[in-house]
Amino acid sequence: MPNSNAMNISKIILTIFMMLLFQSVWSQDKRKKYNASRTNEAPKIDGKPFENVWNKAVSGSDFIMLQPDNGAQEKKAQKSIVKILYDDNSIYVAAYLYDDNIKKIDKQFSQRDQVNVQTDVFSFWINTYNNQIDQTRFYVTAAGAIADSKATNGSEDFSYNVIFDGKSSIDENGWYVEMKIPYQALRFPKSKVQNWSFNALRRINSQNQSFTFNFVDITQGNEAQYDAQLLGITNINPPFRLSLFPYTSIQSVQFEGKSETEFNAGLDLKYGISDAFTLDATLIPDFGQVAFDEVILNLGPFEQAFQEQRPFFTEGTELFSKGNLFFSRRIGQTPTRFGEVQSETLENEIIVENPQQAQLLNAVKVTGRTKNKLGIAFLNAVTKKATAILKDTITNSQREFVTEPLTNYNLIVLDKQFGANSSVYFSTASTFRGGSFTDANVSAIGVEHFDKKNIYRYKADFKMSNRFRESDTDQGYNFEGRWDRVQGKWRYGFLHRNVGKNYNPNDLGLQFRNNLNGTYLFGSYNQFKPKGILNNFRVNYEIGHERTNSPGLHNATSLYISAAFQTKNLLNFGAYTIASTRTLDLFESRIPLQAVRYAPRIVYGGYFTTDTRKRISINAGVNTDQRFNDPENRFDFFIEPSFRITDKFFISYNWFWQKRNQRLSFVAIDNGESILSRRNTQTIENSIQGVYNFDTTKSINLRLRNFWSAAKFSDDYKVLLSDGNTQRYTENNTFNPNADFNIWNMDVSFVWQFAPASNLILLYRNSLSNFQSNGDINFTDSLNQLFQESIQQTFSVRLTYFLDVNKILPK
Repeated sequence: MPNSNAMNISKIILTIFMMLLFQSVWSQDKRKKYNASRTNEAPKIDGKPFENVWNKAVSGSDFIMLQPDNGAQEKKAQKSIVKILYDDNSIYVAAYLYDDNIKKIDKQFSQRDQVNVQTDVFSFWINTYNNQIDQTRFYVTAAGAIADSKATNGSEDFSYNVIFDGKSSIDENGWYVEMKIPYQALRFPKSKVQNWSFNALRRINSQNQSFTFNFVDITQGNEAQYDAQLLGITNINPPFRLSLFPYTSIQSVQFEGKSETEFNAGLDLKYGISDAFTLDATLIPDFGQVAFDEVILNLGPFEQAFQEQRPFFTEGTELFSKGNLFFSRRIGQTPTRFGEVQSETLENEIIVENPQQAQLLNAVKVTGRTKNKLGIAFLNAVTKKATAILKDTITNSQREFVTEPLTNYNLIVLDKQFGANSSVYFSTASTFRGGSFTDANVSAIGVEHFDKKNIYRYKADFKMSNRFRESDTDQGYNFEGRWDRVQGKWRYGFLHRNVGKNYNPNDLGLQFRNNLNGTYLFGSYNQFKPKGILNNFRVNYEIGHERTNSPGLHNATSLYISAAFQTKNLLNFGAYTIASTRTLDLFESRIPLQAVRYAPRIVYGGYFTTDTRKRISINAGVNTDQRFNDPENRFDFFIEPSFRITDKFFISYNWFWQKRNQRLSFVAIDNGESILSRRNTQTIENSIQGVYNFDTTKSINLRLRNFWSAAKFSDDYKVLLSDGNTQRYTENNTFNPNADFNIWNMDVSFVWQFAPASNLILLYRNSLSNFQSNGDINFTDSLNQLFQESIQQTFSVRLTYFLDVNKILPK
C-alpha cells in the first residue's frame, strides 16, 4: 500500500495543478505584425527571388541582433529582408541577405540537417497555432544545404523531418534564399482565418553574429515567445497527409570464413489523422545501418547507456520526454535472461544459439497538439520472443530456454500547456511480458509554471513505479520540487529530490540511482552582452547535500563551481572544481544497502576551444581528481584538432588518455560478503571522423574508433563491513578480476539523397574486439593482439523512397 506521506504529496501537487491552470503569463506588446500576400502564381524555387510575383509581397525588415550584442540594430551594409507569399498548397518565403563583402560569406558544404558548420544561414521559424511554444524551423545555408527541426520551448530537435524545398544563390550584392513549404509539412486547424506566428533568423558566420526579424530577449523566456504575428492567411485547408517510405536492403556479413547474406524489405508510413495529430508506424523495421555504439570497459555497478540511433525512435519524440520515463533503447535490448543461459546449461549441453537482442516486430506512435494546447503522445512497440537453443552433445537433442517472451511496450503522455511556456503533464509507461516474467508500470504527474513576468519558475514532479512479479509487487516513489529565478544576470534556485529505495523505472526508462534524499542550492552570474575582450561569460555554483532514505545516512556534501568564457575572437575556455566530503556509495558493493566508504576529494578541470571559423581549430581539456588521506587519484586529458581542408572536405581527430590509480572497487561476492580491492586503470581512445561532400546531396563519410582500457587489481583483497569500512580478506581465493578490453570499429559510407526524403546508402563496416583477464598488458601489445582476432566485415546497400500519396490521388 502507498504510504501516507506519498499520498499527501500527491494531493498537494494536484491542488497546485488546479490553481495554476487558470493563470496566464507574459504580454505580447513587442511582437511585430506581418501580412502575408496571396498569390495565384507560384514562384520558381531557384534561390533567385527576383520574379515579378515577389513584388506583391510585403518587405519585412529591420532585423535585430540576437548574438552577441543582443538588441543591437543590423548594419545598413548587411541589411536583411524577408517576404512571404501563400497559395492553396504552400507558403513561400524569400530572403534578401545583403552584404558589402561577398568574399566573407562562408559557405561550407554539408548534408541535410547539418547547419552547425562554417556557413552563413537563413532560417524561417513558423508556429501554426501561435501558442508561443512550438515552432517548425526551416533552414537554408549559403552553400545550398537544407535542414528542418521541431522546436519546443527553445529546445530543438533536428531528427524531425518533413518535405520542403529550399535554394540559395549569391551575386555581387549578397546572397538570397527561396523556400517552398507545402501545407503537408505543417499542422494547422481548419479555419477560415489562420492565426499563425513566425520569426526569421540570419547568421553571419564570419562575424559570429545572428539577427532575428522580431527581437528575442535572451535574458528571459525562450525564443518561441518572441514570434511576430503572421496575418492575412485565409481560406486554406489542411491537406490529406499520407506518406509512405518503402525500403529495400541487402546486407552481407563475413566472419571467420563464413558469409551470411540477408535481403530485407519493409515500409514506414506517416499518416495525418487530423490537422493536429500524426501517426507514424514502422512495419518490418530494418535498423542494420545505424551507427555503432561506443562501447567501453564498464566495471562499475551501472549499465552503459547508449545513444538512440534508430530514426523511428528519435524523430518527433519531444513529448515522450515528459517525466523522463522513456529510454527507447529498452525496446529491442538484450533479453532479460540472456545472462542466465550458461547456468541453465545441463551436463553435456552446449549453447547453440543465444540472441543478444530482442527483435523489434513493429512500432507505432501518435503525436500532436490541439489548438487548446493539449499535447497527446502514444507509443506502442512489440518485440519477438527470444529463445536460446541448448544441445545435448551425446543425444543431439535440443531444447529451448526462453530469455525474453513476446513483449509489449507502451507510453502515453498528456501535456497541457498554458500561458506562454507553462505546462502540466501526465505520463505513464508500461511493459508487458506475459506474466511469467516481470511486468511493470511507471506513472508521473508534474507541473512547470512561470510567473506573469517570466522571472521565476516553479516545478514539481511526482512519480510512482510498480514492478509486478509472480509472487509480489515492488512499489516505489520519486518526488522532485524546484524553484528558481530564470531572468537577469543573477540567477539562483533551490531543488529537492526524494527517490524511494524501491523506485525503479528501468523496464522502459533509465535511472541509475534510487534511495536518495538530496537538497541543492544553485545559482549563476551571466554576462550576456560583450564587455571588454569578452563576448559573454557565465559563472555557476551548486551546493548539494545528499542522504539515503533507508537507512538514514549522510551520503555526501559537495560544492561545485564552474566558469565559461568566450572572447570576441571566439576563443572559448572554462574551468571547474568540485569539493566533496567523505562519500558513502551504496551501489559499488553490489549488496543492497551496504555502502562503500570513500575519502573526501577535490576535482579540478579546464578546457579551451579555438576559433572554429578557422581552417584549423583545436578543442582540448584536462581533469584531475585527488582524495585526501587516500591513495586514489585520477588524471585525464583530451585533444581534438579539426581540419576544414576545403569547403567540401572536413576531418577531425580525437585522442583521450586517462590514468586512474588505487580506486577501491568491487571484485566478487563470496559467502554473501562483498570483496573489494584497489584497482589501477589506464584508458586510451582514438577516433577519426571525416566527410567529403560532393554537393549538398552526396557525400562520403568516415567514422573510425579504437578504444582500449586495462584494469589491474591489487592482490590485497578486503571484506566490506557493515559500517562501510574494510578488513583484510584471509580466505583462499581464485579471484581474477583483471581486465583488458580493446575494440575497433570503422564505418565508410556513401550517402546520396537522389530525391526529397529518398536515399541510397552504401555502407562498409569492419569491427574487432578482444577481452581477456590480463591487467598487466600495455596498449601496444593489446592492440597487436586485437589485430590477431577475426575481423567482422559488413557490406550493405539500402534504398529508401519517399512517396506522397496526396500527389498520386485523383484530384
